[in-house]
Amino acid sequence: MNSRIVRLVILAGMVLSALAVLLPASAPEKKTPVRPSQTYTIVISLQAASPFVPDGRMSIADLAFSATFKDVVLIFGTSLPESYIFDEQHDGKVFLTRHEFNDVEGGCERHAPWVKKPWPTEFRASLIAGWIEKDEEDADAEKDLDELVPLVPEKIKFGFCAHFGLLDLEWFSKLGSCVLSSMKYDFEVPRELLIKGEPVSLKLPYEGDYPEDQGTWWIEFIPKKK
Repeated sequence: MNSRIVRLVILAGMVLSALAVLLPASAPEKKTPVRPSQTYTIVISLQAASPFVPDGRMSIADLAFSATFKDVVLIFGTSLPESYIFDEQHDGKVFLTRHEFNDVEGGCERHAPWVKKPWPTEFRASLIAGWIEKDEEDADAEKDLDELVPLVPEKIKFGFCAHFGLLDLEWFSKLGSCVLSSMKYDFEVPRELLIKGEPVSLKLPYEGDYPEDQGTWWIEFIPKKK
């Protein structure tokens, strides 16, 4: 090999070695500090009632169930205080404790509905953070862009769903059949109380399919004893 080429290769290697020493080491990747909330047991209950109305409808006169979610933890970012996520996916169980049917009236005849098989009483339930209904998304998209939105929300939104299935909870009348479908409900909890690990108790009105439906949601956040 030409001695001149050899000298050039050696010189290039020396330059590269010097640059490697002079260049600062890459800064270590900064991790977003996080802060877990207290461990909670969350209990969500519903008691609802609807009166008999002689218009052929099939409605439930009395409905009650309760769902429990254990070991629920929220993770709050300290550098981004508005952020929060679940520590893990949370599923629970919902227990159907009471269901009574209203009579059905059709053709000037009032009669009691019936079931072909007993209803099960235990179902899957799910709980998520940041639940946003579709119509709410559309409404938010139409807001004035100049409207100021606080960076840190005062409340955290949760979504609850009781998965009753498609045909498990079906009942019949002379006019046809009806099914108790899966029920979804979203609610908000004061953010500061969850950060402090305090218990939370909410009592919220139930809104059914008909104006005469009445009921109450009870929601309890119970912190784990240390």
